[in-house]
Amino acid sequence: MRAGRIAIPDTAFRLSHGKKRPRVEDGRHLKAIRQLPCCICGTYQAIEAAHIRMASRAHGKDSPGSGEKPSDRWAIPLCAGHHRLLPDAQHNIGEEAFWSKHRTDPFLLALCLFGAGDNVGVMETIVRETIEARRHLIAAGL
Repeated sequence: MRAGRIAIPDTAFRLSHGKKRPRVEDGRHLKAIRQLPCCICGTYQAIEAAHIRMASRAHGKDSPGSGEKPSDRWAIPLCAGHHRLLPDAQHNIGEEAFWSKHRTDPFLLALCLFGAGDNVGVMETIVRETIEARRHLIAAGL
């Protein structure tokens, strides 16, 4: 009996298994996101719809391929500074480090915002409660 070699497919460690899913675009949702306060600092100035690119199997979020943009349901409000301009911005330090630093689950936030059905008042309450919850965690030393 000869020893054989086991071949691991290229898609073995990817959530998407190499299958492209069509990107869901929702201009109304993005417009609503841009009317919200930044989910980190609470400002209403220069709000951008920041898309979450990283994957989370627990939240049903696959990682888009390179050059692909995630569906708009995975957008959250960040000011330009926290999104891309500050040295410790989401795009500058990486998503995992950014969200860990700010003690925020971006997947849960994005799903809650998308579930609000573009009701800006409800969406704003969700963002404000996210900011307040983070303040309590920081005050508790967690």
